[in-house]
Amino acid sequence: MNYYIFSSSVASIIDRYTWLTGRMELPPLWSLDFSNAAIAIILTLKS
Repeated sequence: MNYYIFSSSVASIIDRYTWLTGRMELPPLWSLDFSNAAIAIILTLKS
């Protein structure tokens, strides 16, 4: 299957392509190692 998307800007092409193929949902915060990063920042600020 081939997709041909014509537009005047790259941003518009990406927007149309992701609309066509589906957009990814945001991952949960735990998967981004949010808590470990927050603890590291707190420990760094305390020292």
